[in-house]
Amino acid sequence: MSKKKHKKQRLVKADDYYNDGLFELARYGKVVSMRNLKTPEQHAQIHTFYKEEYPKVKERIDQRVKKIRDEISICDPLMILKFTKDMAMLSHMNKFSELDYTSEENMVIRAQEYIQSILVSTENHFDNAESREDQEKRWHSILADVEDLYKEFMYFYHYWSVYKVDSGEISDKMMRYIVESQMLYLVRGNRYQAFELEPLKKLLPPHNDVLVELFGVTAEKIIEGLEKLEYSMSQGLGDAWMDFGKKFDELFETVDLELASEAEIGAAREVMNPIVEKIFGEALNSISHVTGWDARLIDTLSFGIGECKTFFDGSEFSGWPIMELPTKKKPFIKIDGVSYGFDYYSLFDNFYRALQKEIFRLKPKYVDTWSKRQNIASEDMVKALFLNLLPGATAFTGNYYPAGSSLKQMNENDLLIIYEKYLFIIEVKAGSFPQTPPINDFDAHIKAYTKLAQEADSQCSRTLRYIDEHQPAPFYDAEKHKKFEISRISDYKEVYSFSVTVDNFNEFAARAEKLNFINLSSKTIVISYDDLLSYENYFDSPINFLHFLKQRKIAIDIPQIAMRDELDHLGMYIKHNMYSITASEFPAEHMVNWHGYREDLDNYFCRLYLPELNPIKPKQDIPNEVTEIIQLLERGADENRIDTAHFLLNLSSEAKDDFCRAIHHAMRRQPEIGRMVVMSAFGEIKYCLFVATPGIKVMSTSERQDYVSSAILNDKSMPIMWIDLDYDKNGKLLGAKGKQCSYSDIPSGEIDRLKELSVEYAKSRIESFQRQFHRKVGRNDPCPCGSGKKYKKCCIQYE
Repeated sequence: MSKKKHKKQRLVKADDYYNDGLFELARYGKVVSMRNLKTPEQHAQIHTFYKEEYPKVKERIDQRVKKIRDEISICDPLMILKFTKDMAMLSHMNKFSELDYTSEENMVIRAQEYIQSILVSTENHFDNAESREDQEKRWHSILADVEDLYKEFMYFYHYWSVYKVDSGEISDKMMRYIVESQMLYLVRGNRYQAFELEPLKKLLPPHNDVLVELFGVTAEKIIEGLEKLEYSMSQGLGDAWMDFGKKFDELFETVDLELASEAEIGAAREVMNPIVEKIFGEALNSISHVTGWDARLIDTLSFGIGECKTFFDGSEFSGWPIMELPTKKKPFIKIDGVSYGFDYYSLFDNFYRALQKEIFRLKPKYVDTWSKRQNIASEDMVKALFLNLLPGATAFTGNYYPAGSSLKQMNENDLLIIYEKYLFIIEVKAGSFPQTPPINDFDAHIKAYTKLAQEADSQCSRTLRYIDEHQPAPFYDAEKHKKFEISRISDYKEVYSFSVTVDNFNEFAARAEKLNFINLSSKTIVISYDDLLSYENYFDSPINFLHFLKQRKIAIDIPQIAMRDELDHLGMYIKHNMYSITASEFPAEHMVNWHGYREDLDNYFCRLYLPELNPIKPKQDIPNEVTEIIQLLERGADENRIDTAHFLLNLSSEAKDDFCRAIHHAMRRQPEIGRMVVMSAFGEIKYCLFVATPGIKVMSTSERQDYVSSAILNDKSMPIMWIDLDYDKNGKLLGAKGKQCSYSDIPSGEIDRLKELSVEYAKSRIESFQRQFHRKVGRNDPCPCGSGKKYKKCCIQYE
């Protein structure tokens, strides 16, 4: 019998601590807590300094941009892009998580898109007068200048924000959001490579007719080409080098090059030249060569040298890399009549929206049709993910219900899903997220955040309210024909509302639920399709997915949990299980950075693209006995199986170990005495565990019910989980079921009898305690009966 509580952990001594009088930083493992210590006087002094320095800082950045542009304008466009590609590839080698990259490596990768953006926005004056050595020196110098430029932005936002707030243009509170949103606007990489094309496989086919009409290619052909580009722009170069070494060794073993005939040398060249072209030429980057696409499609997604006129437009931040880059609009660059693709992220992060804009430009009348087809495809692909996460669930799309008392005016819901006693109300946002930078277009971002979170939450709340007010609640199709009914809300154990966006919004929007200019009434979980796709790959159990969702919903109300990436929630869940408890240990006024929780997930998902790298899925550390029980519950049909599994998953690591020890104690002790021994825990968690094994006298169902009910009478405030486990003679689990029992479940006519029985059980527990611990129960010990009281104020009379 265990009385051990599920204790809340306390913060231990920090692993690292820093305090300079202005800021306090403390690191606890992967968690960094920060507190502002500046006095009002210090704050005002720093404020004045930033304000006065801003014009100088801006002028310095303008000069850096001009210098970089001038230097790039006299470079061979193709050669400098190949150079930056090679440097970026070196930075990517053996990297699986964003935490693996240094700031310098990130800047080299970012230099690719910036250099290409300048090339397509600037007249080129390369004259090939310099030696190759001098050209390479210039390329390295440009990379160093770009790195210095990006370093400027680490501090620029401080100067700019103070200057703007002081001018009265923007409030201090809103400025914090703008700066953070702007910094995260620069993050690249929407999804893991293994899932890179999954959304497009669903979104492009509905537009097949217009793709053929405008570009002469089918959706299938576009996907095939993108698959080839995905390989050539990532793994292709490394594989070419490996192939080069392998083929060279084979030739060296079979052909003596000094004595070889012209025919043999020619044959060797035929083998090696294609590989050499991949490594040192443009074979991996020529869009036509790699994809075989029609020239119309390639041309519409390509900028020529100096063709883009909007990047250097004379505006406040003209030509700065923090603005919307031309590579977002058109990912390819055309040089001497050939289109090339060098930057992986510019292509795959922006391909769908870039293609959409070009279709709208070429065929404006198609806008409405595009929107209708996109909405249907978006809802279908979100539905498919949820049905994979919740096998056997029922899903309804395109659901309408009356706004008032008649069917004249209807409200719409995108998706409703019912899984056993769980209801999912889902709104799918298929519109595009702003491509412009928040620093000069924050109003558009505010509207987007509001639409994807607050508006979706309002729609979910409205649907939930309709269901609650109508028992049952009928839903209709667009023609007002009745489709199905939803029973009472009280019939569901949990209701989840989601806003799922097709666009992978930036990391700032990933915590839209924490923005104070957005009000959520239904605790709507705001998530992108890409992150939902990751969840669909990660969770292979509906029970585990539902348990995670419970913690994810709780996190909405915890101010210390303000993630910059949705998958940080999953990382914290894997590490801490009920991670809201961990987060609540930190004072609410502290700014907490949950750093590194996604690293193992990054490693796993990145390796999925190359299975030979042996991807290992990170999982919670759960004892085998508990895992075995949950898996058996998963396969069963007991109506309480999810509640029972979640009860076990809720246990702390220590409590799970206690539970397993209780199982083993029962299996060891029961054959010795020939009867069933009840294993129980009374504290912050309460359960009665009945382990049935062959050859012993087991308690009947009514006897077990009496035992549980009598224990409830000792503390009416908390329910008790009744758990039955059946094992064979070899210790194999054959059956598992559970039921949560409360005081309200006990018939009033049974209470007197159960009170008498509870006294007998109390005496038995006292005797059991004395046998187990070889001492009497201490007067101040928790009473073994499970009341939560001290022994001296409870069952001491039964000694």
